[in-house]
Amino acid sequence: MRLPYSLSSLLTLSALLHFAAWLVPTTARAQAWAWAHQTVSSRAGGVLTERHFSGTDAPGSIYTAFAFTDTTQCGPLRLIAPRRGQFGGWRSAVAVTKLSAGGQWNWATTVAGNGWSDVDAMTTDPAGTTALTGFYEDTVRFGQFQLVSPAGGFGNWGRYVARISTAGQWLGAVDISYGAQVRAMAIDPATQDVVLTGVLSDSATFGSTHLYSRGEADTFVARLSPTGQWRWAIRGGGADEDGALGLALAPDGTAYVTGGFGAGADFGSIYPAAQGWIDGYVAAVSPGGAWRWLVPIPAQAACLGTTLTLAPGGDVLLGGIVLDGAVLGGTTIPADTLSNSFVARLDTTFRAWRWVAPVANAGTQEAVWSIATDAAGAEVYAAGTFGGLGTGFPQNPGPIASLTLGGITLAGYGAADGFVAHLDGQTGTCLNAVAWGGPADDFSGQVHSVGGRATDVVLTGSFLGPTATAGPFALATNPAAQSAAELLVARLSLPPLGVAKLHTAAEISLAPNPAHHIVRLTGAPAGPVRLLDATGRVAREWASAAAPLDLRGLPAGPYVVRAGALARRLVVVE
Repeated sequence: MRLPYSLSSLLTLSALLHFAAWLVPTTARAQAWAWAHQTVSSRAGGVLTERHFSGTDAPGSIYTAFAFTDTTQCGPLRLIAPRRGQFGGWRSAVAVTKLSAGGQWNWATTVAGNGWSDVDAMTTDPAGTTALTGFYEDTVRFGQFQLVSPAGGFGNWGRYVARISTAGQWLGAVDISYGAQVRAMAIDPATQDVVLTGVLSDSATFGSTHLYSRGEADTFVARLSPTGQWRWAIRGGGADEDGALGLALAPDGTAYVTGGFGAGADFGSIYPAAQGWIDGYVAAVSPGGAWRWLVPIPAQAACLGTTLTLAPGGDVLLGGIVLDGAVLGGTTIPADTLSNSFVARLDTTFRAWRWVAPVANAGTQEAVWSIATDAAGAEVYAAGTFGGLGTGFPQNPGPIASLTLGGITLAGYGAADGFVAHLDGQTGTCLNAVAWGGPADDFSGQVHSVGGRATDVVLTGSFLGPTATAGPFALATNPAAQSAAELLVARLSLPPLGVAKLHTAAEISLAPNPAHHIVRLTGAPAGPVRLLDATGRVAREWASAAAPLDLRGLPAGPYVVRAGALARRLVVVE
């Protein structure tokens, strides 16, 4: 198995988690789509699938970066990619946008040059400064800052790191070695340094530091100052292909990275032994650029850490992919003919797993691509993709997949669909999940907690069309476009429909529970009673609780019964 150099080549399909008991605690809450917006592209253009990234600032504004061709519309804002060549063919450009917390497009700008431009990663700090990185052909311009590829001319490529302010003003741009393929980055709020990690191919130069991969590819981590000076750079890996896909920064400047390594790898003075072809890992790098420790994630065949974030107190929240099974912290991630996935929480003090939540749906591929948590670390959100083996194109999408999380079954829309899952941060229990998508391939890219609040998350993704559904919101690609994807930006709010909390006290009670045909509700205030399904939608409504509630015809699964401001969990069985 080859370690991929981009998310699009890592796995073509993906998804989510969980193995917990399906009768969830009465403190569970459902998710509801507050709003969803998309780009609208021209006939010849579209968003490049999976080439999109996002971030949020402290007030809750949303920033996106994505590659596109021809023209695309972000609300009232129109962006145009450059033409090039004898016949005026379109080349890709990079769009950077800002939306308000309410979903209004504030501004959008285009990064373009003489040839192709693309984006590999981005990050946003609490003040709204965004850093992004990617590659370009020949030349590229970021406002007043122009970069020229080392060899110059069409067919010659360079890599960039650039910064843009919360107001949309470019703050600077620098070239980096083409051998340093960045896959994740973060801004240190204390110094405004940018820390980057990814895949080191052959060699790369970081100021006066020259790094060489021991094999075909290694992991690298580097720190870049606000003025474009490299503070340090380090490598890790062995004779096989190694690399990093995720990074997060602690308040003290410690960098945590995750990815994969093969046999004979070294990370400074650390020499982990690989059990499979590729094992996953979580590693810590000091603010000064030294490997501190590494926790391997052994697999029967292969494992990759795909994403991580930090919980308050320093724990790492990690997502990953496993082939042919693995045992992590005493928890078995089952083997399957296709990939399984997991979410886990690692105590960084004792380097011990607090909990591991496998995703193990037989016959489908699952992957977790992004993780977020609230300011207290009590709520965890994971986003990714699940699906089967379709072509990815609307003309021949393949079989429709589904995803079961405990007692919740998410019905798919096509060959590969996106999801957001809500977990208990202390136990890993899956509290709720929603799916979105259409008949072709859809991709949940990143999820963010808005302002660190437990009640709001932002999701970005892409859909290939011709249509997609995100809760009550209908999405569509341009009917005239050929295999064009569009960007999705959406906000999910908790709790839905005015449910403030689910009570455990005897204010309301349900009997029997679980129930089959009818259930009796007692202790409810006067007025209508609503039954919410796992997505937060109203599945049934009654004028009052005076008579038993008729459940006939409802699909089996978990629901919420709401009466006024009170609610309680109900399980319907067949």
